[in-house]
Amino acid sequence: MNAIQDGPASSLFSPIDFDGDVGLRDLDDRHVSPEMLAEIEHAHGGDSVAWGIPFRIRRVLLVRDEFARVDISPTKAAWFVFLHTSDTRPDEANAHGFVSPMHGIGKLGEHAADYVFFYGDGSTERAAVRRRHEIGTFDFRWGENCTRSVPAGKPRPIRPPSQEPMAIRWGRRQKPAMTARSNPGRGP
Repeated sequence: MNAIQDGPASSLFSPIDFDGDVGLRDLDDRHVSPEMLAEIEHAHGGDSVAWGIPFRIRRVLLVRDEFARVDISPTKAAWFVFLHTSDTRPDEANAHGFVSPMHGIGKLGEHAADYVFFYGDGSTERAAVRRRHEIGTFDFRWGENCTRSVPAGKPRPIRPPSQEPMAIRWGRRQKPAMTARSNPGRGP
């Protein structure tokens, strides 16, 4: 896996160590879709920085249909930032057999999970994770951006045509920025 650094790490954040249940190299088609498996080599791993936030990724937590619990050392923080993604969803046809062109990403706002925080005083707090709000699929397409989260790879500006090493199609040129996903040669 790649130790990806998209810039300097902010001193305002510290990575939190936890024991995941599987190494990224150990994932296979019993765990994730073939499409996700084909992109695993591009996942963040090791000591990485995304949007200036440092992450220490050893083993990941794979959550499917069951409750999963991760214990961390007692931590006091104003924010917890998660580097997470969702696999694609099976295509669902409507009553007429039509499959949406937005196949695989889940319905906007569909409940995907909850993060539940357990505090030292015995209280808890639940944070809902909804598709295309707090979490998106690993292979989002143009126009499928989340409303309350960002892709792990920061966008970059598109250079003028005379300086861009590859031809940029009309649609991509209109939004003068590229993400890693829409930028061939930079990786998914």
